[in-house]
Amino acid sequence: MNKEDALLNAIAQGRLVHAVLVCGAGAQELCERAAKTLLCEGAPAQKPCGACRGCRLLEAGAHPDLLRLLPEEGRKTVGVTEVRNLLGGLSTMPSLEGFRAVLVPDAEKLTETAQNALLKTLEEPPERTVFFLAGNESVLLPTIRSRCLVLRLPEASLSENPEAEEKAKRLVASLLAGNVLDRALFPPKDARAELDDLLERVANECARRFRALPDGRLTQALDVLHEARKRLSGSANYNMLVDWIRVKLERIFAR
Repeated sequence: MNKEDALLNAIAQGRLVHAVLVCGAGAQELCERAAKTLLCEGAPAQKPCGACRGCRLLEAGAHPDLLRLLPEEGRKTVGVTEVRNLLGGLSTMPSLEGFRAVLVPDAEKLTETAQNALLKTLEEPPERTVFFLAGNESVLLPTIRSRCLVLRLPEASLSENPEAEEKAKRLVASLLAGNVLDRALFPPKDARAELDDLLERVANECARRFRALPDGRLTQALDVLHEARKRLSGSANYNMLVDWIRVKLERIFAR
């Protein structure tokens, strides 16, 4: 049974967790399907029956227990106001007899303040409420990730760039071998967009290569990459940031 079917089967059988973070290609679609499966009132199955009251309401876009956390119109990020507005509606039980599903289809659009506002609810979730988040885990706070069941799907290919992909693979292979990272693997001075692209590829490769490691190195590496991308979007000195990344990653894998 693949990961997608395992999640849907667990939902159909009532084996639920309070929050699921899905990463990789098709994450939004799987979260949507999982939420609709949760709200289906028909016989347990891995997909909505399409005929029950819940499915009819979903089809009409009128199900009262399907909530979405989205940016306000005209904005690219989800701020703390949107989070608080949504959370304010979770103080009561679901409107129908079953569960409530909260969809966060672009979790990486949550600002850091918004993530912190959401965190307390993930720590103390409301009854009969399940959160489905879709997004790149490397740009989410470690505390958010730790409160979710993380489901990693195969990543979609980034824009065709064999050279960047090869550099990411060489960098991760060096980490796995415990080697010093070659500065030449990183883009030259002030190539910020190129470095951000490389860090995303490295995060994807780490998730693919290290997900079976039992000692937390994957989480630590993703934390470093998340912080690096955050600093990169600010005013951090480029060369100092690259050196910081190298030292942090080398320390994680120098065991």
